[in-house]
Amino acid sequence: MKVLLHVCCGPCAVAVVERLVKQNTEVSMFYYNPNTWPLDEYVKRLESAEKVAKYFNVEFINPIPPDKWKQEHDKWKIKVKGLEDQPEGGPRCAVCYGYRLRATAKYANDRGYDFFATTLGMGPMKPISIINYIGREIGEQENVKFIEENWRKKGGYPRGIELSKQLNLYRQTYCGCEYSVRRGD
Repeated sequence: MKVLLHVCCGPCAVAVVERLVKQNTEVSMFYYNPNTWPLDEYVKRLESAEKVAKYFNVEFINPIPPDKWKQEHDKWKIKVKGLEDQPEGGPRCAVCYGYRLRATAKYANDRGYDFFATTLGMGPMKPISIINYIGREIGEQENVKFIEENWRKKGGYPRGIELSKQLNLYRQTYCGCEYSVRRGD
């Protein structure tokens, strides 16, 4: 089984990649996050995810190198235009999930992956049912199967924290975009 795994960051990816590798899955990590802001935050998360790929010896794909980040981030901002003031977890986030999952599904289909999946639901505040719905719909549209999984279950979330500490992964304090940064909290 060949899986393209969209990863948002190292801490969310580490337990998922471990689980897939233990299942003898051929997994490639796909770091597609044009929403992440600012550039230095994007790079910290990128480096953390690369560290996970090296640790598990899996392929790492980054279609947005740091020197191309601004133009990709600007395209993402156009996609969520008008939703900037929506609350975290609301319509803006659903559009963002879809934007990143569609890019992942297209890449997976174009390159012959059997499945695609995401680590977006690993965080305890993320709506796994919405993420899975969006992934399933995009998978049908892009002709590649989406793995609907709640990676937090079966000890996934605590295992991710444990492995993140062991690997000294950078742990962020907000989802990623400039609209999710909490000011004054």
